[in-house]
Amino acid sequence: MKMEDVSLSSMDNSKMEGFAQEILSDLVEDACLGLCFEVHRAVKQGYFFLDDTDQESMKDFEIVDQPGVDIFGQVYNQWKNKECVCPNCNRSIAASRFAPHLEKCLGMGRNSSRIANRRLVSGNNTNKSESDHIDLDMFTSCLHFSTPLKSRHIYHIAFYTTD
Repeated sequence: MKMEDVSLSSMDNSKMEGFAQEILSDLVEDACLGLCFEVHRAVKQGYFFLDDTDQESMKDFEIVDQPGVDIFGQVYNQWKNKECVCPNCNRSIAASRFAPHLEKCLGMGRNSSRIANRRLVSGNNTNKSESDHIDLDMFTSCLHFSTPLKSRHIYHIAFYTTD
């Protein structure tokens, strides 16, 4: 029986109480079913028991808001020099200077590669005699890389010796 089919004036109190009881039981059932689904999902996802901690164990995780300490209450020395060890030369270097040192130490940076190339060229030129001198322009190839800021030329030099 639907509510639209019955006029309210022709209903007696017992029928109205029956409809009210049915509506109330539907609302309670929907609320309970929704709660059951929420609890089931929380258990399956693993966050159901997250709020079951005692206050004593939570004191270890409280945020400390005091000057001179970090959020965990430990003294923080911001001027402490942090140091790193170079994997190439095993020297201890300040963290702020580690990247430039590594570029130069490994010879992989922009300026470092130029210096390393100069060393190679000068090292090879000192080993040659005047009679073995070969015109470098003949064996030099130039690659041109264009970037938005500027263009770079990278020279590849091939050294040939005559035995």
